[in-house]
Amino acid sequence: MKFTIIRETLLEPLSRIHNIIENRRTLPILSNVLLVTRDNTLSMTGTDMEMELITNVELIDSSPGETTVSARKIFDICRALPAGAEISFVQEKGKAIVRAGNSRFLLGTLPAAEYPNSSILTEGTRIVGKQGSIKELIELTQFAIANQDVRYWLNGLLLEISKKSIRVVATDGHRLALAELDLEVDGIDEDILQLIVPRKGVGELAKMLGTGEDKIELCIGSNALQIEFLDTRFTTKLIDGRYPDYNGVLPNLSQCNKEALIEKELLRQTLIRSAILCGEGHRAVRMLFNKNSLQINTRNMEREEADDEIYIDYVGEPLEIGFNITYLLEAIGAIPTKEIRLHFKDVSGSCLIKPVGKENCQYVVMPMKL
Repeated sequence: MKFTIIRETLLEPLSRIHNIIENRRTLPILSNVLLVTRDNTLSMTGTDMEMELITNVELIDSSPGETTVSARKIFDICRALPAGAEISFVQEKGKAIVRAGNSRFLLGTLPAAEYPNSSILTEGTRIVGKQGSIKELIELTQFAIANQDVRYWLNGLLLEISKKSIRVVATDGHRLALAELDLEVDGIDEDILQLIVPRKGVGELAKMLGTGEDKIELCIGSNALQIEFLDTRFTTKLIDGRYPDYNGVLPNLSQCNKEALIEKELLRQTLIRSAILCGEGHRAVRMLFNKNSLQINTRNMEREEADDEIYIDYVGEPLEIGFNITYLLEAIGAIPTKEIRLHFKDVSGSCLIKPVGKENCQYVVMPMKL
């Protein structure tokens, strides 16, 4: 087995695979990347047994063969080589020889036959969309996914698919993010199909997807989601669980008699300043809404305080309410529009945040006791 390739062509897919493969594995083969050359194409596969990534790149020249090498070492070698370097890879007598210019590296290999078999989903619901649209859904919501929650079903992103739309929901019990995409979906037997994609899989997918109009195909199996785009196939196992009914968390707008219209970046910068004096274990921010003004106050255990005031459009009775400042900042930071609306019912009710001019997403943040 041998091939020749330009550094940049190899480096980008290797970086994706390196992110998926965990270094500390009980099976040494799982620390390796599977390399297969055929018809002047290099196929690279990485897996952690929960996720799998296969990507194909064109070669300058090659001879057919297959082997596995350490994903971390081959990635670090490529990263350390100068830009534009031509890399030569040759497998001989159980070793891999990597050359570039005057540099030479001798790497150990493991047989490709020992690598876990890749699974291709042949049955399931198939959805065709655009990379940019799917990436946007993820970016609008992934920050609210729980992290290592004992309620394991919250440690993933809910995909709720109907015949006319895809809705994604994330919550950790303290805040909720929801985004929706209008899309015609064929092949769904039930009214709504629900699946939960693990947090790590969501994060890796967000890094890989582009923002353009390129096609993406999702295949939903009984326990896995497979996504194909360009020359890449990404597969992740799904979380086996039932997501809680989130509809009861969404405030009823007809019952929210208090509303604030705020410039998003003005509020974000004000909260960032106020967060400086928030303690690590106490992230509360006090917000006092009055006609045309919002007063913001934070304090810490050292009795230090930060006070700020901005001018807003506010309708309703004066309201003093507290929130976790980090939850507010993350929700506001995900919104792509210049203005946002905050809707309230009372001091004990949650805050509904909606972008102005973008109706496909909304955010809910629960209040804190002051």
